Amino acid sequence: MCFLSDVERMKCEAEELKQLVAEGVDALSTKSKKERFDEQSWDSLKSSPFYEVLREYRDVLPDDIPAELPQDKGVQHEIDLVPGTKYCVTRQWPLPREQVKAIDDFFESRRKAGQVRESKSPHSAPTFCVKKAQGGWRIVHAYNKLNDATCSGSERRILSDPHA
Repeated sequence: MCFLSDVERMKCEAEELKQLVAEGVDALSTKSKKERFDEQSWDSLKSSPFYEVLREYRDVLPDDIPAELPQDKGVQHEIDLVPGTKYCVTRQWPLPREQVKAIDDFFESRRKAGQVRESKSPHSAPTFCVKKAQGGWRIVHAYNKLNDATCSGSERRILSDPHA
């Protein structure tokens, strides 16, 4: 994870805004999330260079977000850690009440819909929120410590098969 200074971040955002305006995107739109979502359709994607690929795999792109987790297929995700690393546990830091409420509401709604379950991971990372440009909160997890202890792709190959 990389943190930019306020000046660097503002320069990056200004460049992104310039690019969006140059492309004719209404970057300062006051439309709600629902209005923006409702405008999306297969017809609106026809000008995309990825249109044909998206159409080919449209069966894996549902129109609605599933109301529950997919069936367990027996495939479990593992994170390969640098040898000698035990657990990456970072305590949650204090958050403003508004962020705590946003996080609690997000996970409670997902829990009720069956979209999340209790984690069994021995690792933990702080969670916080960042204000979205259109309003609301974006939930962020600070996985810095875990990322630092994770084997890169080249290390993983060496560790898993020394003869490769």
